[in-house]
Amino acid sequence: MTAVAYAEHLPLVMHSSGDDIEVGAGSPDAGTASVSLTLVDGDYFGAIRLPLVRGRAFGRVDGAATPKVAIVNETLARRYWPGGDAVGRTFGLHGERVTVVGVARDAKYASLSESRQPMVYLPLAQHWRPGRQLLVRAGPGAESLGPALRAVVRDLDPALPRPAVSTLREENGIVLLPQRVAAIVTGALGAVGLLLASVGLYGVIAYSVGRRAREIGIRLAIGARRGDVLAMILRDGMRLAGLGVAIGLALGAAATRLVASLLFDVSPLDAATFGAMSALFVGVALLASWLPARRAAMADPKAALRFD
Repeated sequence: MTAVAYAEHLPLVMHSSGDDIEVGAGSPDAGTASVSLTLVDGDYFGAIRLPLVRGRAFGRVDGAATPKVAIVNETLARRYWPGGDAVGRTFGLHGERVTVVGVARDAKYASLSESRQPMVYLPLAQHWRPGRQLLVRAGPGAESLGPALRAVVRDLDPALPRPAVSTLREENGIVLLPQRVAAIVTGALGAVGLLLASVGLYGVIAYSVGRRAREIGIRLAIGARRGDVLAMILRDGMRLAGLGVAIGLALGAAATRLVASLLFDVSPLDAATFGAMSALFVGVALLASWLPARRAAMADPKAALRFD
């Protein structure tokens, strides 16, 4: 284990709590702000590797008898405090003043498709609720943690029910389901499209070679090298492939708006992705052109000249 923390909700489980806070007391910007809210302990940010960009995490000094504190995210800090400098500022929550002690980096809280929203983290020690989740970050061999955690609970109190232990990947499965389904479907459609394109290109080149059989025979008869014939046919195929790649890139760039909501940590106009797919298509097109080109280059000139 490398980190252990408690939290009211797991990240990205299609659930979050909402509440209203009073911000900007005594200023023209005063008003009520709707925010997402969750309860965590001081080790939560290290356990899920969510960095604090300003201030500090919750500590032992933030107990039930001490002044109320909170950590807010960057979106909330920028929206209601100049320059996002929220540390030391206060807001109202259920009639109490709460001091901001830290600013956490923006993250996804309920789903991957959500827009940036204001978030407030409150310490569990100051806002007790019965339901909480235990988060454990572990390195290699994490699969053995489940039995070990159940054994610890059994040793503490045999009457307690066995805790349900699962990985965060499993818990986030429902959130990632639309993206996974979309990736499988679009991948399958892309593979079928690539197959159809390669078969179509092969058919066009093979038909062109058949129509030019006499020409190819004459070229070979008057001394053309078979490599020259091979290169000539490949050039024709690559012209068609290049035209297809150019049209595909233009249509693909235009269609990125339709899939932008399904992409994360990658730009809809990612140059590496477009380049890799273009290279794949060119490679498949080269193979589809090479097969009829090789057959044409190896043809018998006498048989080609008799071809009608």
